[in-house]
Amino acid sequence: METEYRTVPRACTGLRRWLIMVLILGLTIAGVAPGAVADEHSDNELPAADGDARQLSDRQRRLLRYSIMVGAPMVTFIYGTEAWDWGETSTFRWGRERWFQQDTDSGGADKLGHFFAHYLISRGLYRVFYHIEECETRRLLYPAITAGIIGTLIEIGDGFTGRYGFSWEDWVANNVGIGLAYALDRYPRLDRFIGVSGFYWPSDGFREHRDKHDKNYLNFVADYTGWKFAFNFRLAGFRDTRVELPEFMHYLQLDLGYYTRNYTVYDQYYEKPETRHLFGGISVNFSEVTRQVLPRNRATRLLPGVFRYYYVPVGLLPSHEL
Repeated sequence: METEYRTVPRACTGLRRWLIMVLILGLTIAGVAPGAVADEHSDNELPAADGDARQLSDRQRRLLRYSIMVGAPMVTFIYGTEAWDWGETSTFRWGRERWFQQDTDSGGADKLGHFFAHYLISRGLYRVFYHIEECETRRLLYPAITAGIIGTLIEIGDGFTGRYGFSWEDWVANNVGIGLAYALDRYPRLDRFIGVSGFYWPSDGFREHRDKHDKNYLNFVADYTGWKFAFNFRLAGFRDTRVELPEFMHYLQLDLGYYTRNYTVYDQYYEKPETRHLFGGISVNFSEVTRQVLPRNRATRLLPGVFRYYYVPVGLLPSHEL
């Protein structure tokens, strides 16, 4: 087997992977019976699911389980073979991309994208399996296994293309995201404090020049100049402890994040330098705000869950260019 190390453009392949992750998650959730996913509850307030699981026969449970665990990788394989040129070469190739260095293809934003996408897919699948399986071990393992298979399959498929190659950096980022999702689902008290979220607003280059590259708004995931990724420490987690805080502090969170600017093809028209940034500080926890302040109804019940993963950078958040 020939081994070749190359630095290759990854914006396109990063886009494809994000899209397939979102597609699979949507199809997975849609395939579960109505009401199976407890979207009216927060991520760490899932209701008792024993009743849901016990209403399923063993045959129904197996059908749902393997429809997800086998179906999702099969969809990935079929789509990848047709759309991503898998199998165009019989020689397995390795791609060398590195991590967050200044001279990489996206300054590391694509690696955080891989991490975040697999974190999301694993957490979403847990909410599905929570209502299918009676055994907590299976509820935890099946999402991680399914997301891990999909991520590995994508990298192997890229290994049999003439352009991309298997990226072990992407593979590691995928599995770190899956591992964190597993830990937070396994330990709900930890989940009350810790989270990962992403912010996106279309960049000027993407809005003005995407048509020149035959792109539409569905290609937003590769618009890295519009993205920010953050790790959040939520003070709302102290509500369930003996530590007493002023009420207003429960609506705040401590953030540490990363973003890049001017790495994409949409930015080349402005001739600005490529930059990488760390940021941190205090922001508003909109998940807690919407949960505690807004009335609970069909129009608002999804908002706390949305804001657990969609980051709104409102607060004191100074940044530092690396």
